[in-house]
Amino acid sequence: MEEKIVIVTDASGKKLYETTNETNEFYQNRLDQLNRWITDLDKYEELELKYKTGQDFNTLRNLYSLDALVTITSIDLSIITTELYLNKSRMKQIFYMKQVYLLIYEAYETYNSKKQFLRNLIQKSNPLLIEEFNAIGILERVFIKDFKLTTLIKNVRHKVGGHIDREFRTWYDTVITLDPHHTANMAIAFMQAFSPIQHLTMKLAGVEHEKFIKHNNDSTNSFNELLGKIEDLTAKVNEKRPDGQKLDFDMNVFRNMLK
Repeated sequence: MEEKIVIVTDASGKKLYETTNETNEFYQNRLDQLNRWITDLDKYEELELKYKTGQDFNTLRNLYSLDALVTITSIDLSIITTELYLNKSRMKQIFYMKQVYLLIYEAYETYNSKKQFLRNLIQKSNPLLIEEFNAIGILERVFIKDFKLTTLIKNVRHKVGGHIDREFRTWYDTVITLDPHHTANMAIAFMQAFSPIQHLTMKLAGVEHEKFIKHNNDSTNSFNELLGKIEDLTAKVNEKRPDGQKLDFDMNVFRNMLK
């Protein structure tokens, strides 16, 4: 008979554990979907380099990248927070807490590097979303202030999260100050503050994707019109040419390239 491992917890721990398991499938599907979209962009960019249609793919790529950032951070923090809550071993708690500080700092730094892109895109193409963007900025500033992102979180990330400090006492003095309850609350607060970024990028990506589809359809129609004119011209030329000297262009070869 196999030994059964039982983790003793309360109702909150059970709910957190079940919620994490339920959302894992959503996050995995979202990452798979984003990977397919970005793979498609790679293919379209290759065609763009070849045919110079004038289509810009950087905007969609940046939006998908932001979406992926929030998805990766959310799934990692949800799993780590669950384990942090369930584990009572101090060394295991320290391990998970270090990961929370590292994840939050790196996720914020990555988002911060793309924030100007997001602001410019909204102002240029969808100013109705500026209020939503500003609301995210308020949540961001509250989190930074409440949890001391630029001082405490940054310090823990540098001393024990991203590196093992060269001075053992510095490392030790840092990890003994880490508190599981505070760290779990910080992870939850971060997800609450930054999950709206995903909602915003999904809206913007939808708009940009529609533009892309329209541009692609317009380009396809123009190309088909051009091929039709070439076929008509070829037919007129061949009417005047003797057998053996007629032009023989297979336009279906070009049309198949658009499929």
